[in-house]
Amino acid sequence: MTQPTHDAVMEALARVIDPELHRPITDLGMVSSVDIAEDGVVSVEVLLAALAGAPVVDGRQVVADLDTVIDQDPEPRA
Repeated sequence: MTQPTHDAVMEALARVIDPELHRPITDLGMVSSVDIAEDGVVSVEVLLAALAGAPVVDGRQVVADLDTVIDQDPEPRA
Protein backbone atom coordinates (compact mmCIF):
# COMPACT_ATOMS: atom_id res chain seq x y z
CA MET A 1 0.00 0.00 0.00
CA THR A 2 1.41 3.37 -1.03
CA GLN A 3 1.51 6.03 1.66
CA PRO A 4 -0.65 9.10 0.89
CA THR A 5 1.31 12.34 0.78
CA HIS A 6 0.50 15.56 2.60
CA ASP A 7 0.10 17.31 -0.77
CA ALA A 8 -2.35 14.67 -2.01
CA VAL A 9 -4.45 15.00 1.15
CA MET A 10 -4.47 18.80 0.87
CA GLU A 11 -5.48 18.54 -2.79
CA ALA A 12 -8.43 16.35 -1.82
CA LEU A 13 -9.38 18.72 1.03
CA ALA A 14 -9.32 21.66 -1.40
CA ARG A 15 -12.56 20.24 -2.84
CA VAL A 16 -14.34 21.04 0.45
CA ILE A 17 -15.90 24.51 0.13
CA ASP A 18 -16.86 26.71 3.07
CA PRO A 19 -20.65 27.18 2.77
CA GLU A 20 -20.56 30.84 3.89
CA LEU A 21 -17.45 32.15 2.12
CA HIS A 22 -17.64 29.86 -0.95
CA ARG A 23 -13.91 29.17 -0.93
CA PRO A 24 -11.91 25.98 -0.26
CA ILE A 25 -11.26 25.28 3.42
CA THR A 26 -7.57 24.93 2.54
CA ASP A 27 -7.43 28.50 1.21
CA LEU A 28 -9.12 29.80 4.34
CA GLY A 29 -6.64 28.20 6.74
CA MET A 30 -9.32 25.98 8.25
CA VAL A 31 -7.17 22.83 8.04
CA SER A 32 -5.09 23.05 11.21
CA SER A 33 -3.35 19.68 10.97
CA VAL A 34 -2.91 16.67 8.73
CA ASP A 35 -1.35 13.56 10.24
CA ILE A 36 -0.51 10.49 8.20
CA ALA A 37 0.15 7.34 10.22
CA GLU A 38 2.59 4.65 9.15
CA ASP A 39 -0.34 2.47 8.06
CA GLY A 40 -1.61 5.24 5.76
CA VAL A 41 -4.53 6.33 7.95
CA VAL A 42 -5.04 10.08 7.59
CA SER A 43 -6.30 12.27 10.45
CA VAL A 44 -7.37 15.82 9.70
CA GLU A 45 -8.26 18.60 12.12
CA VAL A 46 -10.52 21.30 10.68
CA LEU A 47 -11.29 24.56 12.47
CA LEU A 48 -14.83 25.88 12.28
CA ALA A 49 -15.00 29.52 13.32
CA ALA A 50 -16.74 32.73 12.41
CA LEU A 51 -15.16 36.07 11.63
CA ALA A 52 -16.30 39.07 13.63
CA GLY A 53 -19.69 40.10 12.34
CA ALA A 54 -20.05 37.00 10.14
CA PRO A 55 -22.58 34.25 10.77
CA VAL A 56 -21.34 31.14 12.56
CA VAL A 57 -20.42 28.45 10.06
CA ASP A 58 -22.77 25.50 10.07
CA GLY A 59 -20.22 22.74 10.55
CA ARG A 60 -22.65 20.07 9.38
CA GLN A 61 -22.17 21.08 5.74
CA VAL A 62 -18.37 21.06 6.01
CA VAL A 63 -18.45 17.62 7.68
CA ALA A 64 -20.80 16.29 4.99
CA ASP A 65 -18.47 17.63 2.29
CA LEU A 66 -15.48 16.02 4.03
CA ASP A 67 -17.35 12.71 4.03
CA THR A 68 -18.02 13.12 0.31
CA VAL A 69 -14.32 13.76 -0.41
CA ILE A 70 -13.37 10.67 1.59
CA ASP A 71 -15.95 8.55 -0.24
CA GLN A 72 -14.71 9.79 -3.62
CA ASP A 73 -11.01 9.42 -2.89
CA PRO A 74 -10.46 7.36 0.26
CA GLU A 75 -6.77 6.90 -0.50
CA PRO A 76 -5.43 10.02 -2.22
CA ARG A 77 -2.07 9.39 -3.88
CA ALA A 78 0.55 11.70 -5.32
